[in-house]
Amino acid sequence: MKKYTKKAQHILNKTLELFINNNSITYRIDEIAQYASVSKVTIFKYFKSKEGLYKEVFYYYMASEIDKLKTIVEEEISFSEKIRKYFICVQNDFNKINNDLFQQFIKEYYQNYDEFIELIFNEYLDVIINLIKQGRKEDYLRDDIRDEGIITWIKYLYSYANVSEKISKDLLTYISDIYLIFFHGFVKDEKIEQFLKEIIN
Repeated sequence: MKKYTKKAQHILNKTLELFINNNSITYRIDEIAQYASVSKVTIFKYFKSKEGLYKEVFYYYMASEIDKLKTIVEEEISFSEKIRKYFICVQNDFNKINNDLFQQFIKEYYQNYDEFIELIFNEYLDVIINLIKQGRKEDYLRDDIRDEGIITWIKYLYSYANVSEKISKDLLTYISDIYLIFFHGFVKDEKIEQFLKEIIN
Protein backbone atom coordinates (compact mmCIF):
# COMPACT_ATOMS: atom_id res chain seq x y z
CA MET A 1 0.00 0.00 0.00
CA LYS A 2 1.05 3.58 -0.56
CA LYS A 3 2.46 5.56 2.36
CA TYR A 4 0.26 8.40 3.63
CA THR A 5 0.81 11.24 6.07
CA LYS A 6 -1.25 11.08 9.27
CA LYS A 7 -3.47 13.91 8.02
CA ALA A 8 -4.09 12.27 4.63
CA GLN A 9 -4.84 8.93 6.30
CA HIS A 10 -7.27 10.65 8.66
CA ILE A 11 -9.13 12.17 5.72
CA LEU A 12 -9.26 8.81 3.93
CA ASN A 13 -10.55 7.00 7.03
CA LYS A 14 -13.24 9.58 7.76
CA THR A 15 -14.38 9.75 4.13
CA LEU A 16 -14.62 5.97 3.94
CA GLU A 17 -16.50 5.91 7.25
CA LEU A 18 -18.96 8.47 5.89
CA PHE A 19 -19.54 6.43 2.73
CA ILE A 20 -20.05 3.10 4.50
CA ASN A 21 -22.18 4.39 7.36
CA ASN A 22 -24.58 6.16 5.01
CA ASN A 23 -24.30 3.79 2.03
CA SER A 24 -23.69 6.71 -0.31
CA ILE A 25 -20.84 8.45 -2.10
CA THR A 26 -22.94 11.50 -3.03
CA TYR A 27 -21.24 14.17 -0.95
CA ARG A 28 -19.80 17.61 -1.60
CA ILE A 29 -16.25 18.31 -0.54
CA ASP A 30 -17.45 20.76 2.12
CA GLU A 31 -19.62 17.99 3.65
CA ILE A 32 -16.66 15.61 3.74
CA ALA A 33 -14.45 18.33 5.19
CA GLN A 34 -16.96 19.01 7.96
CA TYR A 35 -17.28 15.30 8.79
CA ALA A 36 -13.49 14.90 8.89
CA SER A 37 -13.02 18.15 10.85
CA VAL A 38 -10.63 19.59 8.27
CA SER A 39 -10.84 22.41 5.77
CA LYS A 40 -11.59 22.04 2.07
CA VAL A 41 -8.15 23.54 1.42
CA THR A 42 -6.55 20.68 3.37
CA ILE A 43 -8.43 18.08 1.33
CA PHE A 44 -7.38 19.69 -1.95
CA LYS A 45 -3.80 19.96 -0.69
CA TYR A 46 -3.54 16.18 -0.39
CA PHE A 47 -5.91 14.96 -3.11
CA LYS A 48 -6.10 17.83 -5.67
CA SER A 49 -9.78 17.23 -6.59
CA LYS A 50 -12.95 15.45 -5.53
CA GLU A 51 -12.29 12.73 -8.10
CA GLY A 52 -8.74 12.36 -6.78
CA LEU A 53 -10.03 11.95 -3.22
CA TYR A 54 -12.69 9.41 -4.20
CA LYS A 55 -10.29 7.28 -6.22
CA GLU A 56 -7.77 7.37 -3.41
CA VAL A 57 -10.41 6.41 -0.83
CA PHE A 58 -11.41 3.35 -2.79
CA TYR A 59 -7.82 2.34 -3.45
CA TYR A 60 -7.11 2.80 0.26
CA TYR A 61 -10.06 0.58 1.23
CA MET A 62 -9.10 -2.22 -1.16
CA ALA A 63 -5.39 -2.03 -0.35
CA SER A 64 -6.16 -2.13 3.39
CA GLU A 65 -8.17 -5.33 2.95
CA ILE A 66 -5.39 -6.85 0.85
CA ASP A 67 -2.88 -5.99 3.57
CA LYS A 68 -4.93 -8.14 5.95
CA LEU A 69 -4.57 -11.05 3.54
CA LYS A 70 -0.84 -10.39 3.22
CA THR A 71 -0.57 -10.63 7.01
CA ILE A 72 -2.21 -14.07 6.89
CA VAL A 73 0.16 -15.26 4.17
CA GLU A 74 3.18 -14.13 6.20
CA GLU A 75 2.13 -16.15 9.26
CA GLU A 76 4.11 -19.29 10.11
CA ILE A 77 1.15 -21.64 9.60
CA SER A 78 0.24 -24.35 7.11
CA PHE A 79 -1.15 -23.73 3.62
CA SER A 80 -4.56 -25.13 4.59
CA GLU A 81 -4.73 -23.00 7.75
CA LYS A 82 -3.93 -19.88 5.70
CA ILE A 83 -6.75 -20.74 3.29
CA ARG A 84 -9.17 -21.28 6.20
CA LYS A 85 -8.30 -17.87 7.69
CA TYR A 86 -8.42 -16.36 4.21
CA PHE A 87 -12.03 -17.62 3.79
CA ILE A 88 -13.06 -15.93 7.03
CA CYS A 89 -11.33 -12.67 6.11
CA VAL A 90 -12.85 -12.51 2.61
CA GLN A 91 -16.37 -13.26 3.84
CA ASN A 92 -16.12 -10.56 6.51
CA ASP A 93 -14.74 -8.02 4.04
CA PHE A 94 -17.46 -8.70 1.46
CA ASN A 95 -20.07 -7.91 4.09
CA LYS A 96 -18.42 -4.62 5.10
CA ILE A 97 -19.12 -2.51 2.03
CA ASN A 98 -22.53 -2.60 0.39
CA ASN A 99 -22.42 -3.91 -3.17
CA ASP A 100 -24.63 -1.08 -4.48
CA LEU A 101 -22.07 1.39 -3.14
CA PHE A 102 -19.26 -0.58 -4.76
CA GLN A 103 -21.02 -0.58 -8.14
CA GLN A 104 -21.88 3.12 -7.91
CA PHE A 105 -18.27 3.96 -7.29
CA ILE A 106 -16.99 1.90 -10.22
CA LYS A 107 -19.50 3.42 -12.64
CA GLU A 108 -18.81 7.01 -11.63
CA TYR A 109 -15.06 7.03 -11.10
CA TYR A 110 -13.57 4.29 -13.28
CA GLN A 111 -14.70 4.69 -16.88
CA ASN A 112 -12.21 2.01 -17.85
CA TYR A 113 -13.12 -1.08 -15.79
CA ASP A 114 -9.85 -2.79 -16.73
CA GLU A 115 -8.00 0.10 -15.07
CA PHE A 116 -9.69 -0.69 -11.78
CA ILE A 117 -9.01 -4.45 -12.04
CA GLU A 118 -5.33 -3.89 -12.83
CA LEU A 119 -4.94 -1.41 -9.98
CA ILE A 120 -6.36 -3.77 -7.35
CA PHE A 121 -5.09 -7.05 -8.74
CA ASN A 122 -1.51 -5.80 -8.88
CA GLU A 123 -1.74 -5.17 -5.13
CA TYR A 124 -3.15 -8.67 -4.68
CA LEU A 125 -0.65 -10.52 -6.88
CA ASP A 126 2.09 -11.09 -4.28
CA VAL A 127 -0.45 -12.67 -1.93
CA ILE A 128 -1.53 -15.16 -4.61
CA ILE A 129 2.03 -15.99 -5.69
CA ASN A 130 3.18 -16.66 -2.13
CA LEU A 131 0.17 -18.87 -1.43
CA ILE A 132 0.83 -20.85 -4.58
CA LYS A 133 4.49 -21.32 -3.63
CA GLN A 134 3.53 -22.69 -0.24
CA GLY A 135 0.85 -24.93 -1.76
CA ARG A 136 3.52 -26.37 -4.08
CA LYS A 137 6.01 -26.81 -1.25
CA GLU A 138 3.49 -28.69 0.88
CA ASP A 139 2.51 -30.80 -2.15
CA TYR A 140 -1.14 -29.74 -2.31
CA LEU A 141 -1.32 -28.33 -5.84
CA ARG A 142 -1.53 -30.36 -9.02
CA ASP A 143 1.69 -30.62 -11.03
CA ASP A 144 -0.10 -30.41 -14.39
CA ILE A 145 -1.45 -26.89 -13.73
CA ARG A 146 0.98 -23.99 -14.09
CA ASP A 147 1.17 -21.14 -11.59
CA GLU A 148 0.35 -18.64 -14.35
CA GLY A 149 -2.84 -20.56 -15.14
CA ILE A 150 -4.00 -20.38 -11.51
CA ILE A 151 -3.23 -16.64 -11.35
CA THR A 152 -5.07 -15.96 -14.61
CA TRP A 153 -8.11 -17.96 -13.44
CA ILE A 154 -8.29 -15.97 -10.18
CA LYS A 155 -7.92 -12.67 -12.03
CA TYR A 156 -10.74 -13.43 -14.44
CA LEU A 157 -13.00 -14.69 -11.67
CA TYR A 158 -12.34 -11.47 -9.75
CA SER A 159 -12.95 -9.34 -12.84
CA TYR A 160 -16.14 -11.17 -13.81
CA ALA A 161 -17.49 -11.20 -10.26
CA ASN A 162 -17.36 -7.41 -9.99
CA VAL A 163 -18.63 -6.52 -13.44
CA SER A 164 -22.33 -6.44 -12.51
CA GLU A 165 -24.47 -6.12 -9.43
CA LYS A 166 -26.20 -9.50 -9.95
CA ILE A 167 -22.94 -11.41 -10.35
CA SER A 168 -21.46 -9.75 -7.28
CA LYS A 169 -24.51 -10.69 -5.19
CA ASP A 170 -24.33 -14.26 -6.47
CA LEU A 171 -20.67 -14.36 -5.46
CA LEU A 172 -21.53 -13.23 -1.94
CA THR A 173 -24.30 -15.82 -1.66
CA TYR A 174 -22.22 -18.75 -2.89
CA ILE A 175 -18.70 -17.72 -1.85
CA SER A 176 -17.99 -20.96 0.08
CA ASP A 177 -19.21 -23.12 -2.80
CA ILE A 178 -17.10 -21.20 -5.30
CA TYR A 179 -13.96 -21.64 -3.23
CA LEU A 180 -14.62 -25.37 -2.86
CA ILE A 181 -15.02 -25.69 -6.65
CA PHE A 182 -11.82 -23.70 -7.06
CA PHE A 183 -9.78 -26.00 -4.83
CA HIS A 184 -11.29 -29.18 -6.25
CA GLY A 185 -9.79 -28.01 -9.53
CA PHE A 186 -6.30 -27.18 -8.28
CA VAL A 187 -5.63 -29.48 -5.33
CA LYS A 188 -4.31 -32.99 -6.00
CA ASP A 189 -6.93 -35.75 -5.95
CA GLU A 190 -5.17 -37.66 -3.17
CA LYS A 191 -4.99 -34.50 -1.06
CA ILE A 192 -8.44 -32.98 -1.59
CA GLU A 193 -10.34 -34.82 1.17
CA GLN A 194 -7.68 -34.00 3.77
CA PHE A 195 -7.40 -30.41 2.53
CA LEU A 196 -11.14 -29.68 2.67
CA LYS A 197 -11.41 -31.09 6.18
CA GLU A 198 -8.58 -28.82 7.29
CA ILE A 199 -10.01 -25.62 5.86
CA ILE A 200 -13.66 -26.22 6.78
CA ASN A 201 -13.22 -27.46 10.36
